[in-house]
Amino acid sequence: AFYIAQIAVNTTLALAPEKIVFGGGVMTQTHMIERVRKEFTKLMAGYVHVPYLLTDYIMTPSVANNGSATVGNFALAKELDEKNY
Repeated sequence: AFYIAQIAVNTTLALAPEKIVFGGGVMTQTHMIERVRKEFTKLMAGYVHVPYLLTDYIMTPSVANNGSATVGNFALAKELDEKNY
């Protein structure tokens, strides 16, 4: 959880995304996301205010079996296709 939280901190400080979604096998463990959020809070130490609830900011995919990546990829492809035609 510590190393995943470090990724979230670095991403937050470098890119300021609206959300961070962690998928993959490790994140299917129900306890892991809460541990990542806890470590994230410790590592940030109030340095930058995240204007969201952590449950809305650091999350797991909302589609079962990591299908969010597939859905997101199709959405990006559709958006690019519409821009090109």
